Amino acid sequence: MGMLSIIKIKDIATLIGSACGLFAIILTISSYRAYRLAMAMIFIAIISDTLDGYIARKLNQANEFGKELDSLSDFFAFGFAPAIITFSIYTENLNSANTPMGISGYSIWIMIIPTFIFILGAIIRLAHFNITEYDGYIGVPTPTTAGFLAIITILDYYSYIAWTDNGSPLLLNSIIHYSIPFILIILAWFNVSDKIIYGKKVKHKMGWLKILMFAVLIASLVAFVLIIFFQDQAAVFVFFIMTILLTIIIIFIISGFLSARKEKNLKT
Repeated sequence: MGMLSIIKIKDIATLIGSACGLFAIILTISSYRAYRLAMAMIFIAIISDTLDGYIARKLNQANEFGKELDSLSDFFAFGFAPAIITFSIYTENLNSANTPMGISGYSIWIMIIPTFIFILGAIIRLAHFNITEYDGYIGVPTPTTAGFLAIITILDYYSYIAWTDNGSPLLLNSIIHYSIPFILIILAWFNVSDKIIYGKKVKHKMGWLKILMFAVLIASLVAFVLIIFFQDQAAVFVFFIMTILLTIIIIFIISGFLSARKEKNLKT
């Protein structure tokens, strides 16, 4: 049996996520510097990642090959790609010493360590996920941390576009800018922390989580369309969608802490 014959329908959805990661990186390092579109591609990768699990369950196509392929794709789309985009946005480059929000970019030597730590967190988490027998999640899934990073950078840009009237950065822009290195490190810790646990219901999107996930995916798709077709004209709408999505992610992370504490109390 050839390697290509192993590929199932759900694996195609997985590979679409990989393609989104590649497009995101190309958009970032090309002369266009299309950072907003690059981060928007992360949302499409998240949608694709959700669909591959749904398809695998519905068509009973779950197998070891798909598990390994999914982890490799997740690392590329949710570890490497968002790290490279964030690094490019917040460091000095040949075109400008400032970020798109008018704040002086970091030296590459300041950003390189937090960026590597973020990537390392994704690598360790995905490797551990492949060998664990736990029917849930230990640590925050990489699509969630990648989504958090994408939302933060998009909030940074669109708040600047929507509300600055003299070209000066807003307070929010400064807060995000000076927090970015720490955000990268914290998200990496979220990936690998055993103090954050999600049970079977979360992993399989059961009950009300299925409705919430559907709403999140629709909101992500709407934001993607607004960013591509309306760009800066939709700044306020994109900002509010991102704020809602960020709030949901924060609540999701907090619930993981509470779940881990509850499980610890039950054991004691």
